[in-house]
Amino acid sequence: MLDPKQRIEQVYKTADHRKISQFFVDRLSNEFEAVSEPLALHNSTGSLLFLLYFAAGNKVSAKTGLSIANSIVGK
Repeated sequence: MLDPKQRIEQVYKTADHRKISQFFVDRLSNEFEAVSEPLALHNSTGSLLFLLYFAAGNKVSAKTGLSIANSIVGK
């Protein structure tokens, strides 16, 4: 049960989409051989909806796959 006299500390954390994107790239890089830069998908008003990543798990074809993914993403 919560004690009504106990003070509750509120914590606010902020991060923009670049920091969040870099977090995902770092985490995906731990599991996959290569990870592309994300493709940002926006709605009609310009708000960010999704970040689309390509990750290659095969060491032999990672370079080729990443090259194709980055050309699709436009980076």
